[in-house]
Amino acid sequence: MAAMGVYPYITATIIVQLLNPLIPALEELSKEGEQGRVKLNRYQMMLTLPLAFLQGYGQTVALEAATGQSLFREPGFDLFNNFLPTFTILMSMTAGTMILIWMGDLINQYGIGNGISIIIFAGIVTGVPGLVWQGIQIGQTGGTETFFGLLLFIAIGLLTIIGIVLIQEGQRRIPVQYAKRVRGNRVYGGQATHIPLKVNMAGMIPLIFAQSIIIFPGVVASWFYRVPAPGEEESIGNMIAGFFYTTFNPTGAGGGIVYMVLLFLLVVGFTYFYTMVLFSQQNLPESLQKMAALSRAFALGKRPKNISRALLPE
Repeated sequence: MAAMGVYPYITATIIVQLLNPLIPALEELSKEGEQGRVKLNRYQMMLTLPLAFLQGYGQTVALEAATGQSLFREPGFDLFNNFLPTFTILMSMTAGTMILIWMGDLINQYGIGNGISIIIFAGIVTGVPGLVWQGIQIGQTGGTETFFGLLLFIAIGLLTIIGIVLIQEGQRRIPVQYAKRVRGNRVYGGQATHIPLKVNMAGMIPLIFAQSIIIFPGVVASWFYRVPAPGEEESIGNMIAGFFYTTFNPTGAGGGIVYMVLLFLLVVGFTYFYTMVLFSQQNLPESLQKMAALSRAFALGKRPKNISRALLPE
C-alpha cells in the first residue's frame, strides 16, 4: 500500500520551491510567514496526488515487466482495458503515500520535527538488520578473505557517513562589519557578526530531483515498449520507445554510460539552480538592513517592539 513512500510529496515540494522565483504569486506567498507556508503546503498536497498516481502506474508497470507476470488475468494491468482493478490498485498506493504524509505532519505537530525525514530514515533502517545478517552469513561461509572484506566495507561505510555529516554541517562564515556612528562624544555601532553559508545548502534534493527527471522518460517508454518476437518486424513506434527505454536506464545502452553522464550533468545543474533559489529566498540584503536598523536602535537605547530573535545582532 505504501510502496511509493513519501517520494511523490518530496517531488511536489521540490517543484513548488523551484517555481517560487518564476511565479510572482508563489514568491509572495513564501514571504507571508506561517499563513503563506500553509497555502504553499496546500498546493504541494494538490500536486502530490497526480504525481503519486502517475508514479504508482509507472512503478506497477515496471514491476510487471521485471517479473514477467501480470497482476490480473487478461487483459492484465491496464488503465484503459481493465479500468476498475487498475484504478483500485493506484488509489490504494496513492492513499498509502498520503497516510505517510499525514503521519509526518503528526510527528511535526507533536514537537519531534522533520517528520518526512524520519519516515524516510525509518524506511532505510528497516532493511539494515537483514543486510547485517546476510553479511554475517557470507562471512561465515566465505572464509577469512570474505570476513576482512566485510570489515573493510563497514569501515568505508562509517568513513562515508562521517564525510557526509562534515560536509552537510560545514559552514563558511562571511564576516559582516557594521559602520560606526558618532553622536556627540560617543561612538555607537561598529559591531561585527557573520553570515553562515552552508557548504551544501541544497542537500540531497538535486540528486532526488535529477533521478526523478532522468527516470521519467524510461518509465513512460516502458508503457509502450514490447520486446519483439524472433523474426517479427519491429514498428517505428516500438523502436522509439525502445530507444528511450534503454537510454534512460542505468543498465541500458553502453552499460548505462549515457544514463550516468546525464545524471551527473543534471545533478550539477539542479544543485546550482536550487542553491540559487534557496539563497534568494533568504533575502539577505533585507535581513542585513533590518539588523543594521536594530543595531542603531539599540545604540540609541531603544528596543523596538515584536523583535524576532533571528534579527538580533550577535
